[in-house]
Amino acid sequence: MFIDELKAKFPDELIADFSFTVFGEGLLVGTGVKSVSYLSSEEIRLRANKKTIAVRGSNLTLAEIGGFEIAIKGKISAVEIID
Repeated sequence: MFIDELKAKFPDELIADFSFTVFGEGLLVGTGVKSVSYLSSEEIRLRANKKTIAVRGSNLTLAEIGGFEIAIKGKISAVEIID
């Protein structure tokens, strides 16, 4: 798998315990998510280990969540690691 190859090539501090993939502007899929800390139609904040990830856009909804995985639908304009 591609992630396993990256882990073998790069130092541990560069590889996070979470990952996110954005498909176009309408879907974000993430793994390693521990909780949702804020939820609105314009911003969803996720906790992944010691980091907070903000997903911003419009008409955002949680399409799926469970088992440390999440899917967010809506018009996604930004994904930011806050801390």
